[in-house]
Amino acid sequence: MPGCRKMPDPLQRQLAFLNPDYTVSRYPNAANGIPDELYDRETALSKIGAAEEVIEWLQKQIRG
Repeated sequence: MPGCRKMPDPLQRQLAFLNPDYTVSRYPNAANGIPDELYDRETALSKIGAAEEVIEWLQKQIRG
């Protein structure tokens, strides 16, 4: 795609960090446990931070 930039490696790692959460949220039985017991506050905050970084980068790409 013209004007499309490769996502920087640090953000690709953020996506890899977030990716398993999609499966657990979509298929709770895949968690091998109770999903809301898998996350402590620190983990939740780091996941939110990772998502915010990715969203910020994507918004910049859309704006040009």
